[in-house]
Amino acid sequence: PVAWDMGYFDVLFGYEWELVKSPAGAWQWAAKGLAEKDHAPEVDGSGRRVPLMMTTADMAMRMDPVYEPISRRFHSDPQAFADAFARAW
Repeated sequence: PVAWDMGYFDVLFGYEWELVKSPAGAWQWAAKGLAEKDHAPEVDGSGRRVPLMMTTADMAMRMDPVYEPISRRFHSDPQAFADAFARAW
């Protein structure tokens, strides 16, 4: 059995988000007041942790009137998420 980590949903629903431009000029979403514990590992393997970002597709899981209730149900019921994921694959 897989032990699912609900960290994605914890962060998605645990913060308010603002639309910002990345250093490369792309639009992305940044969490307001992101706690250090919710930073992501730097991709270069240095061990540093950096603020994470979300895409508009991620924000749909929180803001879309159809996706949001599904996402909240999966967040509150990891077993339902695990079952749906297993069936999809």
